[in-house]
Amino acid sequence: MATRAEKEQRVQELTEFVVEAPLWMVSDYRGLSVSAFAELRRKLREHDATITVAKNTLFQRVLGSADLSTADDMFVGPSAVTACWGDIASAAKVLWDLFQDEESMVIRGGVMDGEIIDTEVIARLSALPSRDELLAEAVGGIASPITGLVYTLDALLSGLVYTLQGRILQMEESSAG
Repeated sequence: MATRAEKEQRVQELTEFVVEAPLWMVSDYRGLSVSAFAELRRKLREHDATITVAKNTLFQRVLGSADLSTADDMFVGPSAVTACWGDIASAAKVLWDLFQDEESMVIRGGVMDGEIIDTEVIARLSALPSRDELLAEAVGGIASPITGLVYTLDALLSGLVYTLQGRILQMEESSAG
């Protein structure tokens, strides 16, 4: 059994965990094996996110101190909290995809930038393209006109070179004849 000091330390850790993350999601992790939970943790780490489990009473203390006591109703039964610091769309997708495959597990909701969000918002977040995909689209959109310009200029220069070569050949033929 944890001592009072250990519980206070854990509440402090969870408060930092919840307050600093731009997005955190609450889920029921029942039915998830230890190896599947470890795999989930690994996948989330790739997207600068992590998942933790603690007693609901500790989370409720954290919510009270973080002025988010309206999120108490998400903490019913075994609860895991996934916090995202990086690409929130990718982290939401990892969690959403796993929970779509496992029917017994449920995402209960979360908090994004201090606002409580429901499962529908998390579903929409998971459907968004990742940050890397958005950056690739932006770069492609910027590079496309430039690439077109390069090909056009190349064609113009090639045409000029062929014309000059033809004229040189024509002059050589006329001087030789």
